[in-house]
Amino acid sequence: MSIEQCAKDFLKRLAVKLEVFDADLELSYETDILSVLINNVRTKAPANNVVTSIINSVEGLTLDVSINLNDNISTYISLNSVEISYLSKKKETKFRIRNFVLSSPIGAIIPIKYIENDSIYKIPQIEKDSIERKLREVILYYGSSTITQEEFSVFFRKVLSGAKNTVIAVFNSTNKDFVKLYSKSYFLYLLKGYKTLFPSDVIHDYRMDLSLISSVNSSTNDFTQFFEVYDVIDEYHHANDILVKYLKLYQVIEYLITRTLLVKIQVNSSNQNLFLREMTSLAKYDDFDKSNFKTVFKTNETDLGNWFKGKLSSNATLKSTVEDMLYPNESKTIDTNNINASYNALLTLIYKLRNTVVHNKESEIHLTIHNIKLRPELLKLIKDLMLKLELILFKKVVDFEEVITYKNKNLALY
Repeated sequence: MSIEQCAKDFLKRLAVKLEVFDADLELSYETDILSVLINNVRTKAPANNVVTSIINSVEGLTLDVSINLNDNISTYISLNSVEISYLSKKKETKFRIRNFVLSSPIGAIIPIKYIENDSIYKIPQIEKDSIERKLREVILYYGSSTITQEEFSVFFRKVLSGAKNTVIAVFNSTNKDFVKLYSKSYFLYLLKGYKTLFPSDVIHDYRMDLSLISSVNSSTNDFTQFFEVYDVIDEYHHANDILVKYLKLYQVIEYLITRTLLVKIQVNSSNQNLFLREMTSLAKYDDFDKSNFKTVFKTNETDLGNWFKGKLSSNATLKSTVEDMLYPNESKTIDTNNINASYNALLTLIYKLRNTVVHNKESEIHLTIHNIKLRPELLKLIKDLMLKLELILFKKVVDFEEVITYKNKNLALY
């Protein structure tokens, strides 16, 4: 069968599936060349992004000067089989959605979302051309005489519905193992330096506070001494997903903790012996010392304690989730009637959340963008916590809070 005849058969089957194959289209199918039939089908087809994209792919066969439409389809098609798969987000499903698209020598993974709108996928045009080539192969595959109208309808019913998290899997060999194709394609995609599309609910947007801007504008302080933290805030704004941004916000906390220690040393620097001991202790500074956290958040203790107490006491599922993270394999609980207990639990949680992103130990939770959606209560808490911490931490710098502010530029050693 020629490429042109196969493409015409595909359009006929598509029109039948769309219930627009009337006498006019039948005549066009029987007598017109492919380009004319394409325009006639396009005129009668319903308004649908996927349908439009598919028809445009068929038209691409007529516009590609490297293709001879009279050639046999075997000269163009390299695929062996095609299937459509739904990627579940359920906890028990290993292969949760990873929004990527790729065509390679082993086959292709093409999300329906890509067919609807390929512009949201930031990959080079050469990659999109390769994917377009594979889509044309799929079109010719489903236009061939070996495919029945029923098989065609079953497949394209899923394609045309635009089902969320649905992908077309194209196999170039007889090995129809979706898991292997999907895993290898994902790895290849990442090795090429491409990024998956993250769902919108794992993206965190900074909330500008006009009162902070007003305070800085009216301040007579010299903000030079906090210059290093501005770079971390800049990196914070460059990141967009919630976990990377959280780590950047945690870096601000670490920076302020170090400043509290240095401010204390500066205050005591007139005593040489004490000064030297404190410099030695700074070298042994632990990455989590609750007393250091409490120094940084001293002015926010009541506010944070009440805030976290309210979160936990109003949401039993969230409380259980937090307790599992703070006290794994223990029966301990957080006393939400006690503000101080809630405050202490929050400080520990701030550190534990950092660990769940940085560490990957068998004995603890390891959060990634692709599994945090399985913990919606925790995801919502992190978002709310970041909004809370943004205002608190940045306000400390704006206000030149005493515990983080150097009194002068120099430390006198003698």
